[in-house]
Amino acid sequence: MFHTLQKFPGAFVSGDIGCYTLGALTPYSALHSCICMGGGVTLAEGLRRARPGMPVIGVIGDSTFIHSGITGLISAAYNKMKGVLLVLDNSTTAMTGGQEHPGSGFTLKNEPTAKLDLVKLCYACGAEIVDVISPFRHRELEALIASRLSSDTLTVIIAQAPCKLIPAR
Repeated sequence: MFHTLQKFPGAFVSGDIGCYTLGALTPYSALHSCICMGGGVTLAEGLRRARPGMPVIGVIGDSTFIHSGITGLISAAYNKMKGVLLVLDNSTTAMTGGQEHPGSGFTLKNEPTAKLDLVKLCYACGAEIVDVISPFRHRELEALIASRLSSDTLTVIIAQAPCKLIPAR
């Protein structure tokens, strides 16, 4: 994922705490901030206001998005922010050991339950465009990010792939 973000050297990539925070380290050095849960979304909105011409990509994991990023997306839509939010969806709470969350379709007791639809949720929050793509389709992901950065919309890109550290069900 972060080797793709390296292709946008002029962009500021705001993140929050999660396993993807490792993207701030070498060899990638592709994540420029890590403040708190939800900060990948809210800092992106603030940066777009402070630096209107600078491309900004907010990065957040699916579990963190569900727990503390939804309100940031609602705020961004309400305040007419234009920019890109990248939701890294591995359908688990990987940062703390692989617990289930409302987007996984399972309870904490591993019982099937209603699965939160992130695409519908993002549209309901006010995103103008929501794309779903595999983060392993590098060229397509790079082209998609470039396209969305150049558009004047509030866009969510959901990069969807299972966590490699959690065995498949």
